[in-house]
Amino acid sequence: MSSNPIVKPMIHAIQSGVPGIQLHSREYQRGDKLIQHVADALAMSQIKEWNLSDGWVDFKNKRSVEEYDINPPSLYACLKELDDLNLDNVLIVIKNAQKGLEESPATVARLQQLLLRIQRHHRGVCAVMLCNETAFQYAELQGLCHQHQLKPLFKSQVKQLVERFIKQNGITVTTEVKNQFVSLCVGLDLEVIEQLLSSAKAQYQQQFDVRTLQLVKQVKEQIITNSGLLEVISMPKQDSVKLAGLDNLTLWLDKKRRVIESSDSQKKYGLPAPKGVLLAGIPGCGKSLSAKLVAEKLQYPLFRLDIGRLMGKYIGESEKNMREALKLAEQASPCVLWIDEIEKAFSGIGGSGGNGEVTTRLLGLLLTWMQEKSSTTFVIATANNIKTLPSELLRKGRFDDIFYVDFPNCYEREQILSVHLQSKPTSHIDLKSIAKQTELFSGSDLEMLVNTALESAFLDKCLLSNKKLLDTIKEVIPLGKQNKQQLDELKTFFLENNFKPASYSETQYQKLADQYQSADPMIRKQVASNRFTSVQVLSKLADDNDLLVRESALNNRHCPIELLTAKIANYKANMGFDFTQSGVWSNSNQNKMTTTRREFEAALHNPSLKIEQIEPLYRAGNINKVDLLALVKERGYQSELKSLCQRERISLPKTVASGTVRKISCHQGQQLKEGDTIFEYDNTEGNNEMLVCNQPGVIEELSIKVGQHLCSGDTIMNLIAIK
Repeated sequence: MSSNPIVKPMIHAIQSGVPGIQLHSREYQRGDKLIQHVADALAMSQIKEWNLSDGWVDFKNKRSVEEYDINPPSLYACLKELDDLNLDNVLIVIKNAQKGLEESPATVARLQQLLLRIQRHHRGVCAVMLCNETAFQYAELQGLCHQHQLKPLFKSQVKQLVERFIKQNGITVTTEVKNQFVSLCVGLDLEVIEQLLSSAKAQYQQQFDVRTLQLVKQVKEQIITNSGLLEVISMPKQDSVKLAGLDNLTLWLDKKRRVIESSDSQKKYGLPAPKGVLLAGIPGCGKSLSAKLVAEKLQYPLFRLDIGRLMGKYIGESEKNMREALKLAEQASPCVLWIDEIEKAFSGIGGSGGNGEVTTRLLGLLLTWMQEKSSTTFVIATANNIKTLPSELLRKGRFDDIFYVDFPNCYEREQILSVHLQSKPTSHIDLKSIAKQTELFSGSDLEMLVNTALESAFLDKCLLSNKKLLDTIKEVIPLGKQNKQQLDELKTFFLENNFKPASYSETQYQKLADQYQSADPMIRKQVASNRFTSVQVLSKLADDNDLLVRESALNNRHCPIELLTAKIANYKANMGFDFTQSGVWSNSNQNKMTTTRREFEAALHNPSLKIEQIEPLYRAGNINKVDLLALVKERGYQSELKSLCQRERISLPKTVASGTVRKISCHQGQQLKEGDTIFEYDNTEGNNEMLVCNQPGVIEELSIKVGQHLCSGDTIMNLIAIK
């Protein structure tokens, strides 16, 4: 009996007298196996298969059972042949069913009569299996057929398939890579997974590593690209997505990210998987950038769904394209699905004419899918004029939440300007004064302001100055002054509907700005830890008199990259505080000039620090191998740090006598230093020996267990070491 959950319902339906089964799937191999399971369970000794190209074919080898001079007979003619056949214990399989039935109304009528004959005279011992990629309906067949969809393999089934292949082919793979490979393959067709496994084996021989994961991602993206229904959005490889401001939204996204990343614990709590978010508001203020930020934070591919591209000229084509696009998103999961300017797609809801009806049906398909989807597909919809959206999209439960994006306030404008001015040739820029002069500027307006002023400075052969920026402000007409009445109406709509603001209020920012100058170091420490504290304030707190305040500022993920790298480069181990002695917690100016060990570690382990900054510091000798390995242990070998690492297979040395493992003194994920004991064992001479580490690294996978007999050359572990 097949483990597929639709097999039993199909068998029970046929046993109860249902003459027809519609099976929807494009997985032909899986579909045939399922059909064979049904036939075996019902003791049907003969399977007669018809397809559009060859007529009647042998079910197993797919060869035509007859030779035809020109074209094979039509489905109508083939069904008529069954009139003289004893149908007991026969399963009739019709492939390409929809196309076959479309040839004439007489064909549908002929099938109807066949089903009625089975229902009256061959109940439970004969059935017709109509196989098609998508669902279809004929009024004549209603009540005579049950519909079943062959859904993608469950994660447990994919895991069994992958583990069986690994075992049969002697593949070496870590548990982490295997689990990631399985997760990435969920949603793919059985044939595609089998091809991926064979391709990975052919390319990488007996070793599956991070390259095999990249292979799956490439195949998924290729499937999306070939479809033409979704657009693959390329993410920056070097610079991370920088979103200044929108702190309420960013905080909410961080919470959802933690839920998604802890899917197993989430299920134990009975917590539903995050659905997505709708971002509405002012154009050019970060809605689209937020979609890219989510994809980067989750390390998921980003796909854009353009509803306009789904519209077809034939009846039912648009709906078919929508179903296909949503199915592709599920196949590509885990992913982020971005529906940009969603109001343009569904503004025709409720209108008269064909387009309004099609749009209504497309919306229904989307809403149903969002309600029922089980895949890890996080939806981000963005809208400029949310007032035109149908109420069905805005009701509670469609999205996890709805945020409105307003013009950046003064503090946010300061952050946005700081991002755009990074690495630019500037001279004495007063960000606060520029931010005060740019009220009603959108994020795009601020970017244009910086670029225009920079171009002027380039032509004048001088550095970008505060005066250049102030002069350029006079030439820019910001978006907020162009459509003020329309934008004011939007804001009123947001407030009346209790949508959440994506930004922190100016009052909240001002409170933090006042507190950072407090005489109480504990208050300054709280400000330094707050994720909404501005870059400028963090820079000042990183040089605070109090060590704990400085450490908190360097732990803050919004701490400027330049400050983090400067602290690391300034660290001198022999000048750091000795925390084992009393009297070292000094707040003197002399001590604050030295980067302490704790400050060094806080800066080094700040998640904002990327490989582009870490590698030069390591090459320059500012980070040693032990500290770099601690970072690898924290982030994992599959992180961007893998370019500095190499996987090494550690075996029992030939100079060491064989023996039996007595005690293991280390564990997977542990960072080993030279001289650390790996395990104790009893050698063949009956002596107790210890094997110690002579290669620092992080244990990726242990290959030994207590009681195991080891000989020279046997694998002990896979170790991640620094190149």
